[in-house]
Amino acid sequence: MSLMLRCRATPGHHADYTRQENHRVSWRCIHRRLMVIMAGSLLLSCGPVMNLGPVPEYRLEGIRAESWRMIKKDFYHNGFLSCLAEKKVTVSCAGCTGVILRGVIHVNREGQMSRFDRTYSRYCGDDMPPDVEKCLIMFFRSIEFPRELRGISLEVDLGRALKC
Repeated sequence: MSLMLRCRATPGHHADYTRQENHRVSWRCIHRRLMVIMAGSLLLSCGPVMNLGPVPEYRLEGIRAESWRMIKKDFYHNGFLSCLAEKKVTVSCAGCTGVILRGVIHVNREGQMSRFDRTYSRYCGDDMPPDVEKCLIMFFRSIEFPRELRGISLEVDLGRALKC
């Protein structure tokens, strides 16, 4: 079995080195390759942290989870119920059985919601009207997210639905 190592030719050295059982490998060639690999690793590790996608709200842990629970509770009492009251809708088995909005909240590093991407919505068994979605999302646009929730994207499930 042989392994070809290609290095740039320098005066007094051969351009190709072949490693076989009875041949020596040029340490200069190996050293160059290791330096390139280490430099590449250093550049990748010092770069910005790559976000691998939105974090589902149920995967949050510790202080992040607690902060999100407090925001969601505040949303339910001050955003969700007030929007439904404004639209004169009550979630009940006798009428509207659910108002659900799922999506991804993108929070910038300053603690403001920069964007909301809807993935699913239901409003009393039908598609959610844009004005209702806007009313629900306005709550998140109006708050400042705590430090532990900044710079992330959260996959959220907002609203309420009943099994009747």
